Amino acid sequence: MKQLCTTACLLMLSLISYSQGYYEIKTLGGSYSAETIDDAFSTADFCGYHKASERNLIVFDDGSEVELLSADEIQNFNSNCIFVVTVDTPICEYSIVSGVIMRACENKLTPFEEKIKVNN
Repeated sequence: MKQLCTTACLLMLSLISYSQGYYEIKTLGGSYSAETIDDAFSTADFCGYHKASERNLIVFDDGSEVELLSADEIQNFNSNCIFVVTVDTPICEYSIVSGVIMRACENKLTPFEEKIKVNN
């Protein structure tokens, strides 16, 4: 009976860590509580946001910081969801509105657009 109880407790702990096992709250800002962030992350799809071997930092508008674990840190990670960093990767700021994570990114000009802007 004791062994069964121990096994059940370990199973529950692993399920809890698995459900929140793809991100880590590093800093809480002034507006969002850990519960608000956890609730928003529980419904968000971050496929395409995880980097292969390093964590991806998400900074919210209130100063909260959350790291998405790298693909290497997540068991059975879908390799189709790896984020590829490019030269044109935009700088984004995140917010939580009605429990949904919103993203606002700075638009970057292409080299061609930049050249036209300079010549005009």
